[in-house]
Amino acid sequence: MSQIPENLAQILVEKNVKLILTESCTAGAACAALGHIPGISKNLCGSFVVYRPSQKQNILNVPASLIEEATTESKEVVDWLAKEALTLTPEASWSGAIVGHLGPNAPKDKDGMIWISIYGRNDQRELRYRHERKRLNSLNRSERIKEASFILLEAIRETIESN
Repeated sequence: MSQIPENLAQILVEKNVKLILTESCTAGAACAALGHIPGISKNLCGSFVVYRPSQKQNILNVPASLIEEATTESKEVVDWLAKEALTLTPEASWSGAIVGHLGPNAPKDKDGMIWISIYGRNDQRELRYRHERKRLNSLNRSERIKEASFILLEAIRETIESN
């Protein structure tokens, strides 16, 4: 698992693309994992860390009605975050976002569940995306943050590599 950030960094360099992240439940851990790699600033634009619903609304323009209808831990919200981050970061060609409930005190049906969304654009500015829902294997919060971060980074690597 520890090679995941390095593997993504290699693909970003090989494909000469730039990435922007949006992190909620991981609170910036995915960006931090990439940030340890020397030279990554050529390909990593940064991360929007929008932990609270108000930050999702104020920074990435998620409508309050969408949060009310779908909740912050939903496919609809994670797709919005990924697409809006890409829109707000014109130099980026790919965007990855993650939301979820890592506990403690999570509702049983949401405990350890994450949603990820990946958007990309090519020269014609067409958006492509992938989203998926996963249940984490880890049981404690700190391990879940690491696991979720690596799942996001690996999904981004797979998506970019296949395009």
